[in-house]
Amino acid sequence: MKKVFIGVLAALMLFAFTACESQGYKIPTGLTVTATKTSYLEGADLDMSTISGVLEYSDGSTRTISGSELIGNRTASASVKFSYGTANGGLSATVDFTIYQPSEITKLTVSELPETAKSGDTKFENVPAVATLPDGTTADVKTTITVTAISGSVGTSVAVTPSVVSVGVTDLFEKTEGLDNWKVTVVNSSDFNDKTIASLAIEYVNTTTPTAAAGTYYVDDVVTYKVYAVDGSGNRKELTSGEYGVMGGKTLPASFTVKEAAGTDEYTLYLASDPTKVTSTALKAPQGTAWVESVTFEKIAEKELAAAGGTLEVSQLSTYYTVKAVKHGDSASFTPSASNTVITNGTWAANEATTDTVFAPSIMVKVGKGDGAWVAATANQLTVAGK
Repeated sequence: MKKVFIGVLAALMLFAFTACESQGYKIPTGLTVTATKTSYLEGADLDMSTISGVLEYSDGSTRTISGSELIGNRTASASVKFSYGTANGGLSATVDFTIYQPSEITKLTVSELPETAKSGDTKFENVPAVATLPDGTTADVKTTITVTAISGSVGTSVAVTPSVVSVGVTDLFEKTEGLDNWKVTVVNSSDFNDKTIASLAIEYVNTTTPTAAAGTYYVDDVVTYKVYAVDGSGNRKELTSGEYGVMGGKTLPASFTVKEAAGTDEYTLYLASDPTKVTSTALKAPQGTAWVESVTFEKIAEKELAAAGGTLEVSQLSTYYTVKAVKHGDSASFTPSASNTVITNGTWAANEATTDTVFAPSIMVKVGKGDGAWVAATANQLTVAGK
């Protein structure tokens, strides 16, 4: 029975094959290839999504095929041959492209400028840009931007001064747009290595006087802090509050109010993942500089200006006034002198009457933090004696 079944199956297959042969095969006889994008920079890859082909068959029908079904060079050149292969042979067609040199770029628009750099960096590579070609089409390119060496401490924002913008070996700086107001944040010279943490470091942040020079604090300023892990190469990584603890179970304040003397309460911090790594210097309230906020000149009751008139001098102020200052810190003081006091209106007229008159001088003083600033001082009016 099995032999009879196999024999019948073989006969059916022979009949089917003979029928196909008698009808003939539908085979490709022609190929046409077109491209919607025909302009490229030299050396660029063809965008195969813009390339398609049409196959013609022996029965007169056609079929559209995608660029991915074609065989050919994927690098743009003046003339590219594409082929379509089948079991019965291959078909081919050629497409012409316009190839421009980088020197022919009419405009270069830089995008996605780097936002960070290391101190000493002079070059940024693979910066994206859009090149405008002579026929008005555009091409995405990667540029190399040469700049004046980046200079600044870690964490600062610095302006970048570019001098060369290259596509390949061609400098297109004069044709480049998008470089105005470019700034980068300076980062560590190498990546932080959490496998070589050596210690913890503290950085104080002056929230009251943020413009003060690093390490400078004034009495009554409020200072916060940042905690960093320092690796074996000196690179730092800021830690969150959950990544460090305080030795001795002390409660760590969120900030310090600065006094003239450094704080006596000290806090040694340790790395939560390795408590053998601690701060080399204990965290505490930093020492502050005393300063004068404002000055008031209060009249000495029994003192009178001469009836004949005259001009009040800085050296005479202590004769007629008690000088009082709003101070921050016990050591702060103010003594009028030519360097910190100017009498802008100090001349009084003669008093021809027999009764006393008054005169109100105008005084400017230089007070405040650091080098200080000139401000108007409050001054009581003085008595001018009668004849």
